[in-house]
Amino acid sequence: MGLSSLYAVWLIWAVAAETPVSLTALVDRYLAGDRDGAVREVAAWPRERLKQQIAQVQGRLQGKPDLGCPLTLVVMLHTDAAMFDRAHRRPFAADLQTEAALALVRLVQADPAGASFARRWYLGVASYEQGLWDAGRARRLLEEARRRFPQDAELLVALGSVDEMEGSLPAPPPPPPGLARPGGIVVRSYDAAVHDRREELRKAEEGYRQALALEPALVEARLRRGRVLARLGQGAESLSELGKVLESPADGRARYLAQLFTGHELEAEGRLEDALAAYRRAVEAAPQCQAGRLALAHALGRLRSRESAAEVLLQAITPADAGDGRRDPWWAYPFGQADRAGAILDGLRQEAGR
Repeated sequence: MGLSSLYAVWLIWAVAAETPVSLTALVDRYLAGDRDGAVREVAAWPRERLKQQIAQVQGRLQGKPDLGCPLTLVVMLHTDAAMFDRAHRRPFAADLQTEAALALVRLVQADPAGASFARRWYLGVASYEQGLWDAGRARRLLEEARRRFPQDAELLVALGSVDEMEGSLPAPPPPPPGLARPGGIVVRSYDAAVHDRREELRKAEEGYRQALALEPALVEARLRRGRVLARLGQGAESLSELGKVLESPADGRARYLAQLFTGHELEAEGRLEDALAAYRRAVEAAPQCQAGRLALAHALGRLRSRESAAEVLLQAITPADAGDGRRDPWWAYPFGQADRAGAILDGLRQEAGR
């Protein structure tokens, strides 16, 4: 980063001259590789100082055409401070840092040249929050992103995955007969909980359908729509969507999950032999993963093939030769796009530091 860029950062943070550690020094430390030190310093700011600094930036940059690298760098500094606070169980401080980063992202997005950075920031931070099982924060960011990028299919899939995550939470057990009086509060509460989950799944299906209307070749949208349709009881349409995934040039992860979901739907319909074939194809696609073998063993057990089921179960619990070869896409699937968050945020940090 040249002297002119550092001067621009200094101009943004001129108000920091009276502080023990200047913000220009923090930016220098962040760029020089002491990211953790700079982030800890910013994460320790009290609320009033944080609000003052963001107001200063907004006042200086509002309406100016060239926002450039320094502003995106400050966005990532606050983003990392939010993640630091979240990891140290300081949710209120983390929310303040996220709000600071968001206020600056809105300025970045106002410049057409910064739109791509802003879009990826929304996606990366929302995915990070979703990975913490915080659907509320993830949804709020993605809904704002959708308003700013209404024709973005990837954002639709991300938002749909949040709806799917909430809709897939286990429903409460039905009330016992002694309390299940028609129209009573216990029955009404149970019915409302079941209804809310189905509504979330319907919203997810609609989002995936809209994404496919924008990008018919978007495999993730089709895979997830197939899964949600099965959960909504639309088995034939689910199998059709999953079949299209398998006919497409999908990657290994998508093919494995599509076979797994296909087998699950076939098993639910009582088509055990067809389900076995799908589970075997899932195991062939990802022999190191447990979920496919567990599903296969379950179906074999239902067919009274207990010896075969036991053999498959032993294979499922036998340690793999590869170090992380047992990483199973199924374990990450319920968290939506969370497994992409790290790569997205790393890319933004590198871009901001150039």
